[in-house]
Amino acid sequence: MVEKITGFWQELTDGDRLLIKKIGVASIALYALSQLVGFLLPVAITAYAGYWVYKNVLTDNPRVMK
Repeated sequence: MVEKITGFWQELTDGDRLLIKKIGVASIALYALSQLVGFLLPVAITAYAGYWVYKNVLTDNPRVMK
């Protein structure tokens, strides 16, 4: 199996090898970006909801903060 892959890789032109490497790097970058967004999106939504509650609920009724 490894011999097939090695033989296929050696038969490729330099342009094709570069394209495969670029696609690999782009897929890893896309995966990392999606993981980062998946982590930060709930944090951002929670922070915005907390800010909205503070701004609209707690400032209107200062007795809640005591």
